[in-house]
Amino acid sequence: MSLLNQATRIYMIGLKGVGMTALAQHLLAQNKEVWGSDVAEDFVTTPVLKKLGLKIYDNFSAEHINGQIDLVIRSTAYGANNIEVQTAESKKIPILTYPEALGELTAGYQGIAVAGSHGKTTISAMLSHILKHTNLNPRAIVGSLVPQFGGNALIGSGDIFVYEADEYQNKFQYFLPRGIILTSVDWDHPDFFPTPNDYEAAFVNFLKKIPSDGFIVPCFDSPIVKKVVTEAGLQPEQIISYGLREGEWRLVRTWLDEGKWHFSVAHGEEFIGDFWLRLIGSHNVANAMAALACATKLVVDIEIIRQALASFEGTA
Repeated sequence: MSLLNQATRIYMIGLKGVGMTALAQHLLAQNKEVWGSDVAEDFVTTPVLKKLGLKIYDNFSAEHINGQIDLVIRSTAYGANNIEVQTAESKKIPILTYPEALGELTAGYQGIAVAGSHGKTTISAMLSHILKHTNLNPRAIVGSLVPQFGGNALIGSGDIFVYEADEYQNKFQYFLPRGIILTSVDWDHPDFFPTPNDYEAAFVNFLKKIPSDGFIVPCFDSPIVKKVVTEAGLQPEQIISYGLREGEWRLVRTWLDEGKWHFSVAHGEEFIGDFWLRLIGSHNVANAMAALACATKLVVDIEIIRQALASFEGTA
């Protein structure tokens, strides 16, 4: 049994972080007792935390870490130099980092991990918004507040769990998704990945974790994404590609009309139809196509997708 499943009283260091706040909401939904600490300043998550009624200490103190705690979850922003982390270690209280806890939380579900150098938050929010309009009752953690969610988490009762998968510091190692959306592989975080090859290898290894009944939704506009997918050795039937120029799901055209960004999509040789967004820019069309391609893999009706994309208001 995982540390997260065993724990009933969980203390979170860096609770105001966007991911940590969303994680706290999921833990509360599992009837865990949750409280924690952070710096004194207000964050974008402060209204969400106030609504949840969580006890949050301003700043960090050894006195906050006591015998009532079964498990500590710490933001990766706070490490060995944090007094609360040090105190938990000295008292031998189990500690998980945020990505470790997210990996344990999502392991029991059909995880849909959104990965890549760009677009993770928007696509996670779009896909979650689409699935929210179905009877799939999704769970989700998005890396920014989504006004239409009243926060950045969806606490559904279904089996699908959408979340962002961050490559930095090899956080991929903690995740076991059934499906992966891969937007881009543009060399980033040179402090951890010294060369582009190191960066690409992290994505190859992550894709290799997809199970035989799993799938990937890659953006085939990117030659590096194509290369990574090929090196991962996935079967053709597992690959649902998309792109503005290339891919199984392909953009036909875009146009502006009355301030709305419209676009048409084809699937192979079949014309699927027109869609429109409240968001502007070709990058958001690409984001929408990623969400669309993944949603159809999850057997969402195209008309539901069309209506959901048209009503999506973006993230904070």
